[in-house]
Amino acid sequence: MAWRRGQAYSQDLRDRILAAEGSARAVATQFLVSVSYVVKVRQRCDRKGEVTPGPEHSHAPRKLAALHEAIAAYAAEHTDATVADFRAWLTAEHGVYASAGLDGRRHGQRSRHQH
Repeated sequence: MAWRRGQAYSQDLRDRILAAEGSARAVATQFLVSVSYVVKVRQRCDRKGEVTPGPEHSHAPRKLAALHEAIAAYAAEHTDATVADFRAWLTAEHGVYASAGLDGRRHGQRSRHQH
């Protein structure tokens, strides 16, 4: 399985990074990880004496995930709806506030720049 954003690298990789000699840049190149990751693994070991990843943070479920089907249905029925229309509908029908940054294209809405 490929690594996905938000997942910890394997403990084996962490151990090999900690055992490797050289600069963070050299070790990152050797193991195909970011320099930042190497620095953070080394700092965690130096500061806390821990070689395992710390607890995960901020993995709150997306607010609109439960409404995906309803949003898709609304988008199918209202093909000319704007983001403002989606926001108003979400508030009126579901009591959910969505910021102006709501990306309606995920739910089938066309960008105003598409023709």
